Amino acid sequence: MNKQLNALGMAKKSGNILTGEKRVLESMKTLKTKPIIFLASDAGNNIKTKIQKKCHYYQILVVDSFDTEQLSKAIGSTNKKVVALLEPSFYKSD
Repeated sequence: MNKQLNALGMAKKSGNILTGEKRVLESMKTLKTKPIIFLASDAGNNIKTKIQKKCHYYQILVVDSFDTEQLSKAIGSTNKKVVALLEPSFYKSD
């Protein structure tokens, strides 16, 4: 799991992530490549439902293995519930 979080940090440095519910939802409609969505395991039910439904509709992978603190720390930010990894090649599942 640390490899995945490290990959998020590297993607952040290269400008390949989006954060925030609104920006992530908008990106699903407009991006040519499918992002990978990291959804905090401790996010509220409303956010989880919205994100999961949209991801199901657009056939986008959702990773919910990390909590808010882990996601935020990985990208050097605070209180991030939703992160879109725009370049899927950064993602390595274990």
